[in-house]
Amino acid sequence: MKNLKGLLDKLKELGQTEEGITIYNVDTEVFIQLQNFNVEETENNIYLTGQAFYGDENLNDIGIECIPIENYTLTLNKIGLVGWHKENCGELHLEYVDRIIILECDDEVLWREEDMGEAI
Repeated sequence: MKNLKGLLDKLKELGQTEEGITIYNVDTEVFIQLQNFNVEETENNIYLTGQAFYGDENLNDIGIECIPIENYTLTLNKIGLVGWHKENCGELHLEYVDRIIILECDDEVLWREEDMGEAI
């Protein structure tokens, strides 16, 4: 995939923000917010490890917003990842052959001034 280093650099930068990233699965209505995470790359995967908060509709029904999880690891598969791009609404889109994964994050961090000329 073209510009994998740019994606890894942006994930590392987002991992150091207070807000971190949030992933929402539309099919299962589950969200995971990951904060203060580290990024590790292997041949086939990108691992994001840090403090997570898990939430879903069932928890909301009983009055619980989310459950904290220490040392949570989110695995992003590099196989099938064909590209990535930034959206103006604070979203980082990971484009796979068969799906798109959207990471919500701080819009200001996503669009830092030094990134504006970056070809993605």
